[in-house]
Amino acid sequence: AYGALGDSSADCQAAFQAAIDALPAAGGVVKIPAGKFRLGQSLVINRGVVLSGAGPAQTRLYFEMTGATPCIDIITYQR
Repeated sequence: AYGALGDSSADCQAAFQAAIDALPAAGGVVKIPAGKFRLGQSLVINRGVVLSGAGPAQTRLYFEMTGATPCIDIITYQR
């Protein structure tokens, strides 16, 4: 629904972040289908958000980033 392609070549970070940002303030589940998803930037995840794939051998997230940037930046509290 947010345009992520599981082809391992397209950068899916914006699609993943849009799906995360669309969740209610209390959180929720982002369901990720089978595929190989490449992410070129960090994902910012708030408390209560779950990323749920199709299975350990079916859904893969590949982070291709430079420097000491975290792959997933978990925000505990927002003010």
